Amino acid sequence: MQALYGNMRVTSRVDITLTIDANAKTYAISMASTATYSGGNIILMWPMLKASFENLAEQGVSVTTNDAAHSVTMSYSLPAETLSDEAITEMLDGGLQINQNGTKIKVPANSLQQGIPELIFYKQ
Repeated sequence: MQALYGNMRVTSRVDITLTIDANAKTYAISMASTATYSGGNIILMWPMLKASFENLAEQGVSVTTNDAAHSVTMSYSLPAETLSDEAITEMLDGGLQINQNGTKIKVPANSLQQGIPELIFYKQ
């Protein structure tokens, strides 16, 4: 794989919006991410990478590619889901922390899915 990709680099930015309605016990998530690829064999690899990202559109992800910058922007939203009392208890037992004035939520690394880093959400 090293020979195929070379010393390719990826710069990534992800913006996540988490909407919680405590009264209705629901939450919804929307995400937008941009990844820019450079170096290595990007000129040769870009068509294959681009095609793999465009396949995500079939799963409801909005995908925009930029050939000149070798970048891809993806966005998607998950509709509101109800949180049961059991799910809330499980999240709190899993280490989810809400600060005293309810303006910050901290989600420990790997608690949502393996490989996801610690996430901190700020109320806007």
